[in-house]
Amino acid sequence: MNKKSILSDIRTVLEALLIAMVIRSLLVQPFTIPSASMYPNLMVGDYFYVTKYTYGFSRYSFPFGGYWLPDFGRVFSDKPKRGDIVVFRVIDKDQDYIKRIIGLPGDEIKIENGRVYINDKILPRKRLADSNYKGYKVETYLETLPSGKSYKIWEVGGDSSFSDNTGSYTVPENHYFMLGDNRDQSSDSRFSDVAFVPFDALIGKAKHILFSLENANSYEFWKWFSNVRSERFMKKIN
Repeated sequence: MNKKSILSDIRTVLEALLIAMVIRSLLVQPFTIPSASMYPNLMVGDYFYVTKYTYGFSRYSFPFGGYWLPDFGRVFSDKPKRGDIVVFRVIDKDQDYIKRIIGLPGDEIKIENGRVYINDKILPRKRLADSNYKGYKVETYLETLPSGKSYKIWEVGGDSSFSDNTGSYTVPENHYFMLGDNRDQSSDSRFSDVAFVPFDALIGKAKHILFSLENANSYEFWKWFSNVRSERFMKKIN
């Protein structure tokens, strides 16, 4: 192989990497669900994608957490809506989380006996049939936002766990209040390690599940056929 051919191959690889980085930074990025905090709507082993352009771009939209870039704020931005499921960066922990936006800037949020209040108005919820999780029955509800958007939530420990009663939170300007749909097993804005999430820390909106594996990692291809959840393929994330 001559020198010219080697240089051409290197250039091709670099161009492919650049294209992949642009797509991952500006368009879409894949993620996987590592915990049970968004059950019953997102499950461990779900592989999904977020659209980064939905809310515009900040330094955290870019690979490696964007720490190699100056803080330029947020550009081409569009505000998220209450009820959106988003991936965001917990900056102090250098980790990506996925939760549902419940509180918008200026909102007062309170959780009392498991019920969510937004600006002193309780969110309606309807009891559904219990879900089965690892042999246990889980209380399942349909919660409805003021906009009319509804989604399922879990109360694994009923309405009396330590996370079901909080003080009032007033969401600061340019910040959002996040909750997991699995209310008793979620680290979210109720707790100081997450707290209010800055607009600039949003990475993108969760859109569709690409595929889903139960009790298997994506690299364990020999387990795919016996562990695949085909009914979740390309399922829209509500």
